[in-house]
Amino acid sequence: MTEAKLQVLRKCNNDLIYFGKVITPDTFYLPSPKFHNIIAPKLIDSTIKKYLAEAPRGTAKSALTVKSVFHHYLFEAPMHNMDAVIVIQSKTRREAVKRLWSIKNTIEYNNTYRDLFGCHGGVDNPDFIWREDYIKFRYNNHWVTIGSIGTGQQVRGILEEDTRVTLFLLDDPEDEENTATGEQMDKNYEKFLAGVASVDMRFG
Repeated sequence: MTEAKLQVLRKCNNDLIYFGKVITPDTFYLPSPKFHNIIAPKLIDSTIKKYLAEAPRGTAKSALTVKSVFHHYLFEAPMHNMDAVIVIQSKTRREAVKRLWSIKNTIEYNNTYRDLFGCHGGVDNPDFIWREDYIKFRYNNHWVTIGSIGTGQQVRGILEEDTRVTLFLLDDPEDEENTATGEQMDKNYEKFLAGVASVDMRFG
C-alpha cells in the first residue's frame, strides 16, 4: 500500500466529513453545514456511547450519520478485533431500507471505496447475504452484518453468532403516523430504550 493511500485512510478514520467527501463526492458536493463540524467528530468518538443530534430537514444529517456505519465496521470494530452487527432504524422499514440501499450501492459499485477498502460486496464475496433489508459479508476476516428496521420493530435480542448489536443508528424515527397518540409515542420510546440496552457493552 502506498504512503499516499495510507494517509487518505488515516484521515478517513479521523474525519467523517472528509471520509464522506472521498467516497461519495456527489453527495458531499456542497460545503457542509456548520453543525456537521460539531456532530461529525462525536459520531466517531469511541468514548461517546450514546449521542442525540437534532437538525432541520434538508441539512444532510442522514447522509452524514450513515457514513458512521461505514466508519464503524471499517475502523472501529477492527480495533476491538470483533465482528460488527449494525442496526439502522427509521420511522418506517421502507425509510430504513433506503439507508441500507445507499450503503449497498457504495459497497457494490463505488470504485473509490473499492480501491481503498477492497471488494466485499455481493458480486465479489461468496460468503455474503444480500437481501433488501439485511446484508452480511466478510471484511478483514470478520463478519459485518447490517440490518434495517422500522420504528416499533424489535431490536432487543438481535444476535449474530455470539455478537450483539455493536452500533444502533436511529435516524428520523418518528412521523405523523407513529406519533398520533401519546400512548404510541410512549411505546416507541420504550422499544427504543430496549434497543439501546441490547448494544454490546464494548460499544453501547
